[in-house]
Amino acid sequence: MAGCANLKPDYVAPISGPTATVDVGDSANVINRRVIVHGADICSVEQAKLVGIVKSKAVGIDYVERHVITVAADRPVAISMPWSGNISTSPTTLTIRYCQPVAVFTPAEGGRYRLDFAACSATLTDDRGRSAAAPIYQGCDQGAPKDTLRQERMFFLTPKKEGAQ
Repeated sequence: MAGCANLKPDYVAPISGPTATVDVGDSANVINRRVIVHGADICSVEQAKLVGIVKSKAVGIDYVERHVITVAADRPVAISMPWSGNISTSPTTLTIRYCQPVAVFTPAEGGRYRLDFAACSATLTDDRGRSAAAPIYQGCDQGAPKDTLRQERMFFLTPKKEGAQ
């Protein structure tokens, strides 16, 4: 958990242009789950900005159930919550599964949205109460983090390999 305490949020809300608000939370009941807003290259950890951590048990991180963020409106926004968990594949085998569902949607100016992440999916609800599965971006490969920045962010996305479908 020391890695959680060292993380510093670096997401900066837009200061001009049309905006909307997104209330982001975890419905999978996972502790220390990061909220990330992605840049134009969704698969890039360098463009990913950390909003914060929900349900943190780390020393030095305030415990919050959800993060309410301001995002640019009238253009696509991509938000994710990386997840990893142990899955029993047999009585003697434990497998770690990774996923990072990236919800991509275009918020309307002045709109208010609620985005609830399960382990590998998300539900998007608008300010009229309409709720549906959030569109999940499929343009990245996923795997365990292999470098320091990816490990700190629990960032499981990498660009798809050439020729991969």
